[in-house]
Amino acid sequence: KSDAPKTSELQVKLPEPLPVNNLEGRVKFCPNCGAELSGLGRFCAQCGSEIN
Repeated sequence: KSDAPKTSELQVKLPEPLPVNNLEGRVKFCPNCGAELSGLGRFCAQCGSEIN
């Protein structure tokens, strides 16, 4: 018999992560790979695609 607690006993409500906003105050995502964009620069940090 396992002494490990059941999954339902381990669930803890964590605060929602705050989005990283760009200079316009909105979170944007790369149209190519879907990565969250920082709003700095013209290229996606994940895939290198140019951001318009």
